This record gives sequence, structure tokens and C-alpha cells, in this order.
Amino acid sequence: MDSHSPFACLLVGQPTLRRRIKLGTFAALDQRIALRYTMTGMSETETNKTIVDESSARAAVTEVTTE
Repeated sequence: MDSHSPFACLLVGQPTLRRRIKLGTFAALDQRIALRYTMTGMSETETNKTIVDESSARAAVTEVTTE
């Protein structure tokens, strides 16, 4: 019966979710997670570039201020 995986679930959350799953009460769930991925945050330069790119794509604000 356990020879295949009939259910797929995507768990998305903050780092606290990862810590909770590691707890003993969630050991069975932790054993069944096939893939784990952690995204890092963007730097200030990357954040500013993303805001400018998205804004200019919408013909909105083209300059980001830090005030």
C-alpha cells in the first residue's frame, strides 16, 4: 500500500514551520518530506532593482527613495 505516493502537498511557510515539523510530534510527516528548499532574502540592491523594474513595467514610479 505504501509503495507509491498518492498524495502531494506543498507546505509553504516561515522558518517557524520548518522548526515545528522537526518536532517529535511531527516525526511521521518529517520523514515523508521528499524535497526541502529554503529561499534567502533579497539584498537592498536586489529589492530596489525589483521595485524599479516592476514599477517601470507598469509605467509608474521609476525612482526608489530611502526616505
